[in-house]
Amino acid sequence: MVQVRSGVVVVLLCIAMAACATMQRDTYRALSAAASTYEQGMTAVAELDKAGKLTPEVRGQILSVARVYWVAYHGAADALATYAASSDKPNEERLVLAMGSMTSALAALLSEIAKLTQGVK
Repeated sequence: MVQVRSGVVVVLLCIAMAACATMQRDTYRALSAAASTYEQGMTAVAELDKAGKLTPEVRGQILSVARVYWVAYHGAADALATYAASSDKPNEERLVLAMGSMTSALAALLSEIAKLTQGVK
């Protein structure tokens, strides 16, 4: 569940990025750290799997959580790209464009979370 929260944090960081240029830079850095964390985690999972230390069930659970994280990361990255590409527009319009991007990403994120939590009581 911690991984799901991490994915949601990435999305929330993107929503907050509209405050100023410093926030845009900080959001980029947070996304960069999130990508690195994901890559390192998946490398570790691959090594454990190769060594036969993961059961198919555990591997499946890890990959399910990784999909949620991946969708959240890309939703945030797309919103940041939309925000950055609209630098010639007024800040309010930039925010609306980024929020539109985030709304689309949120639907995908919620779909992945629903799949992950299906059957959990």
